Amino acid sequence: PITRILGWFTQLAAALDEAHRRRVTHRDLKPENIMITEDDVPKILDMGLARIIRPDLDVRDNQSHTRSVDVLRTLMHSGALLDGIAYMSPEQAEGRAPDHRTDIFSYGALLYQAVTGVRPFTGESYVDLVSSIVWDEPEAITVVKPGAPYLLNQTIITCLQKDVRRRYQSMQKVGEELEEVRRKVEPRKVME
Repeated sequence: PITRILGWFTQLAAALDEAHRRRVTHRDLKPENIMITEDDVPKILDMGLARIIRPDLDVRDNQSHTRSVDVLRTLMHSGALLDGIAYMSPEQAEGRAPDHRTDIFSYGALLYQAVTGVRPFTGESYVDLVSSIVWDEPEAITVVKPGAPYLLNQTIITCLQKDVRRRYQSMQKVGEELEEVRRKVEPRKVME
């Protein structure tokens, strides 16, 4: 049910917001890295590609970024990360320095799939998939899943903006938007 998905993703937004406040960016959000406990609590796993963002470094000149991009490319070409490519941000796909907004994009891709049952970006090959992430706009969730809340569609679209400046700038804001969606959806559930 949409209320359950909203509950999970509100908690995930809070967890990512806390990580980002501590300057930790996950950089590899995908379904395999999200676990729902027996108590129905979502947990973010595998911080293997996580990185601490130091405010005193210019990310364009950060040598650790270059090393992590090289490692990421090696893993992709070896097939180790092919499943996770569908959730990577355009800046990651283009080899640019990621920041916390990379997680916001990946989170949006996960939320899109949780609501619709399909990935927002697809391709028959690595190149097709990366091209889709960089250039394509996903179909509105209200088209893929009729009856999905319009406000939720707007939240996901904002998370999936190609230009990082047009995305939400914090997971706190994403969480606030999801809470608003929950408030509008839950009374409808009671009436059904």
